[in-house]
Order: sequence, then structure tokens, then C-alpha cells
Amino acid sequence: MKSILHLIFVVLFSVSTTQVFAQDAKLTGQLTNENGEALIGANIIVKSLGKGTMSNLEGKYSLILPPGTYEISISYIGYETVIWKNIILSANQTLVKNGKLKPRENNHLNTVVITAQANRQTSTAIVLEQKNASIVFDGISAEQIRKAPDRTSADVLKRVSGATIQDNQFVVVRGLPERYNAAYLNGSPLPSSEPDRKAFSFDIFPSALLNDLKIIKTAMPSLPGDFAGGLISVSTREIPEKNFYQIQVGTNFNAITSFKPFIRSKAGKTDFLGIDDGTRALPNNMPSNEEMLALQNGFEKDKLVQVAQSMPNNYENRTLKAMPGLNLQFTMGNVKNWNKKGENKNSLGSVFALTYNSTPTYREAERAEFDDQNHKMVSYFDKQYTKNVSFGGLWNLALSFARNNDNSNKISLKNLVNINSFDQIVEREGRD
Repeated sequence: MKSILHLIFVVLFSVSTTQVFAQDAKLTGQLTNENGEALIGANIIVKSLGKGTMSNLEGKYSLILPPGTYEISISYIGYETVIWKNIILSANQTLVKNGKLKPRENNHLNTVVITAQANRQTSTAIVLEQKNASIVFDGISAEQIRKAPDRTSADVLKRVSGATIQDNQFVVVRGLPERYNAAYLNGSPLPSSEPDRKAFSFDIFPSALLNDLKIIKTAMPSLPGDFAGGLISVSTREIPEKNFYQIQVGTNFNAITSFKPFIRSKAGKTDFLGIDDGTRALPNNMPSNEEMLALQNGFEKDKLVQVAQSMPNNYENRTLKAMPGLNLQFTMGNVKNWNKKGENKNSLGSVFALTYNSTPTYREAERAEFDDQNHKMVSYFDKQYTKNVSFGGLWNLALSFARNNDNSNKISLKNLVNINSFDQIVEREGRD
């Protein structure tokens, strides 16, 4: 009995459901222009229901609607909108309604200009620039610099093909020493950092302040021709697209140095910044180089002793434990955008960065001198205790503005200061 009742209920429910869905009406048709060409993707909207559809590749459309009277809106880009009023649909009816749309009068679309700035900090940007450039160059991007543990620009240069580093500071390109290479910072030539030769010490720039680094190996009219090996182009960080703050803390450990006995001289209050506070200053009555040479040539020992006695006695050493190296970096970027009527995007931005690195190192070295007969005259064994402090700051400002969709103009001010100091004590044993 239950099975029969269940069967009757299912049949009645199916019939009623079929009757409900069978009462819907169908509105269909095709949309074309005045030449009979199909309009692909035209919008058909039933305003009262908030329901709609789009025409297919043949301009045809189809809508399933409940019985009633409707207002249909037909729109297409570049054509006048058509409103079908009082469209009456009856139950189970299929109404075919075709439409032709007319082009708008004075149909002129406004010009849309989309501008974007290429992201030149990625490895892909460097590769594309190499591909399209008329010169031969190698480089490393800001993205690669951030991923690597390099501390200075000299360490970054080690990763560029065709370049090697001498004494952790001077670059050799294609086997040619530093005197045959040129260095540029943000398009401006860098003077020699050495008093007795044409060379630049690249370990004074912290890697965190670099935007990219390139070594150009061929000449071109827009570049100076004073290099034979390569032109090293260093670019500092540019103005950001949005505000940001970044703090990085790191350390480095050396199995030979860290937590081992480390000899230090009398320290000043600002030694941690790589700046002497006067502890190592020469006395005010110190003779000039010419006067000292005259005293030595005249064997005026009494006066030389007086000069020596006037020197501050800060030669007492201290033995400490060498702590691991310390790396600190703080970077912030700020940009202010504003727009005026009839003008493009205007902005004022700045990048500020501080970097600090302190690294103790211990080295052992053997020194020897020989005469013309290859006899050893001097034999020394050195223990070198060195603390390197690198402290740098960067502050770049830029104002970008444009009027009436012209090319944008930019006025920039770039500032960079670096301090790189070495505090070294050498214990020497041997015979002369």
C-alpha cells in the first residue's frame, strides 16, 4: 500500500513540475547592423528582471522568461541603443524578435592612452635589455642582488661574467687591470679612490643601495672612450611606486675568527661608526713631512726623541673575544601622487637607506725578502687582527610631472655618503 502511495506522489509531483516549467516563454532572434552583418556580443537586458544575455557569433540570442509584459534594451559599442517596449509573452510561447542597430552619429571614440613603467629590477629585464642592445654588456639586477648574500658592490661584481676582483676591491675586466677600466655612478664618472694610481675601490658601496650593476664591454658614441677593458656602470635605487619600510638584520660567522682571542688597540667612542674621535690624532706641534725629513737627514736625535715623546701613548693592547659580524639595513620609500585637471600623473618621491656592517677578521701571513743572490734577508710571521666597518647612507629625491599628455619630466637629486674604515693590529715575529 505504501509503495502505491509513493508512486502516485512521484507521478503527481512530476506532472506539476512539468506544467510549471512548461508555462515559461522563450524570446529569441538575431541582431544585425544595417548591412545585415551579425553583431557579436550585443547586450540584451530585461530591465524589470535584471536579467540578460549576449548574442553569439551569428548574432543570435535566446532568453527564457516567465509570461508577462517586458521592456527589452539592446546595446552595442558604437551603435545606438534600441528599446523594445511592451513585449508580451504568453505561456509556452516562442517569440522571434530580430533587430537592426544603427551606428551612432559622429561616432568618434575618445583616444585612450595607457602608459606603464617597465620594471627594470628583474633578471628578465636585464636579459631583454641585453637582447635588444646595440652593445655588449653583462649585468646583474636588483632582484639578484637582494637574493645574494653580497655585502658590497665588489662582491656583486664577482657574479658578473668577465669580471674578477683583486684585493676584494679593484675590478679586472677581461684580464685588464683597473687602470684600463672606467667607473660611473648614476651616469657620472667616479674619480680614482687611490692616491697613486687610476683605480676605484668598489667595496665602499653597500650592495643594499644598488639598483643594478652593468659592465659595458664595447664602445658606442654615447659613452666615453677612456676604457679598454670595460665600463662599470653602478645605479642606485630609484623612486618607489608605493610607500614601504624595510629592516634587515644579519650576521656572519668565521670559524677562524669568531669567538677566538682578538687583539684590539685603545678604542675611541665613535670607532663603531668607522670614525676616529681624536684618540689617534697627531699632536698639534707635529712637524711636517719636509721638517721630519730634515731632522732625519741631520741626525738630530734629540729633536726626534722629543717628537716621539709628544705622541700620545695609546699603544696598549686589549685581548677580547671576536664576536660574529653584524649587518644592519634600514630602507624606506615614500611617494606622493596628485593629479590636476588636464594633467597626467604627478608625483614626488624619495628613497632613504642606511646600511651598517662590522666584520672582524684574523689572518696569518709569512713575509720574506731576498737579495740578488737569492739569500733570505728578512723572514717574518704576521698575525693580523682587522676590524672593517662600513657605514653608508643614501637619500634620493625625484619630482615627476607632465602636462597635456606630453612626455613626463623628472627632476631628481641623488645623494650618497659612504664610510669604509679598517682598524688593524699586526703582531710580527721573525729575524732581520
